[in-house]
Amino acid sequence: MESAVVQCASRGEATNRLRSRGGYRPRFRRSLALERRAGLPYVPQTADVGLIVRIRIAMFIGTALVLASCGKPDASGIYVSSSDRNVTLVQIIETKDGNLTGRLEEVAVDANGTVKDETIPLDGAASDHDLLFKPVSAWYGGLQASGTFTDDSLTLAASGHTLNVARSSLDNFQTAVTHLQLVAAGDRQRIADVRAVQARQAAEVQAIKDAAAKTATIEEFTARLRNDTARMDKGIADCPDFNQRSATNTARISKMLGVAPRLSGVQRGQLIVAANQIEVGTNQIEVARSQYAIELNQIAQDAGPIADQLERFCHSPKGAQFVEPCGPARAAVTEFRASMVRGRKVFLPYKQDVQDEIARESAMIQRMTEGASQ
Repeated sequence: MESAVVQCASRGEATNRLRSRGGYRPRFRRSLALERRAGLPYVPQTADVGLIVRIRIAMFIGTALVLASCGKPDASGIYVSSSDRNVTLVQIIETKDGNLTGRLEEVAVDANGTVKDETIPLDGAASDHDLLFKPVSAWYGGLQASGTFTDDSLTLAASGHTLNVARSSLDNFQTAVTHLQLVAAGDRQRIADVRAVQARQAAEVQAIKDAAAKTATIEEFTARLRNDTARMDKGIADCPDFNQRSATNTARISKMLGVAPRLSGVQRGQLIVAANQIEVGTNQIEVARSQYAIELNQIAQDAGPIADQLERFCHSPKGAQFVEPCGPARAAVTEFRASMVRGRKVFLPYKQDVQDEIARESAMIQRMTEGASQ
């Protein structure tokens, strides 16, 4: 029923409007005028009486309908409530018999800047200005609530919560939703900015931690390399003169070879046994040299990779950021390389020298043996 009907006039005004529409009145008035003009009393005809009765009944029913419609509130309409983070739409359609259908739609922005839209179907009944809603079904859900409405607003109460919405329009609702979307976009941008700042700060903190850890690693590797270099230098300095020892044995066998021709067969045999024992001693010198070499090689194997890593990193672009620890590190690498050069120069010839002495000793003992057999 239109609002104009709700604002209609009093019962008398409605009756007068209906009377002004009666089709019988011109005919009735013409008959009455004719009778009066003839000086005769007016006597209604049977057809006129029936017409008048029907018109009066129609007038009564029409007046009752108009008055009934004027007095019945209508909850139908669009109701909207909005804030910066929430918009609620209540759309209601009320039938003539007071049944209510519609929907409740809520659009909200959560803490993450996400727009969430939820719609609940409405099903209920109205009595005067009172409303009662029930769930549509057990499967499809709905709102169980009660409320009241006026010409300008609607109030719903459910589960301890009260919703107040004002009469509005779908255009106003869409405008409020658009505003929410802008708010959500701003929230997401702010969240992204905060996260970017946090990520940058975390990266800076991590970079400081990484730099500290890298500095500690460089310093640790530098200390280990210096320790290995010191061990290498001490090993080289304490290294026995394996060549001199083996040469001494060779000289002893050479003297034996010189006196062997002047000895008897038995004496020469005893001399050959003594010479073989000296050669065994020279072989033991080679074993000692080999064991010593293994120890020095182990130092070189431990320190070599450390020196390579320090040298590679401290000469890289990243290493330019670690000037303070890389200065001593580069110096330690240089010291280690120099120690390795000294070790090779001193120690490597021993192997060939001792083997040469062993070969000479074997040859001389062979000559002594061949002389004894002649």
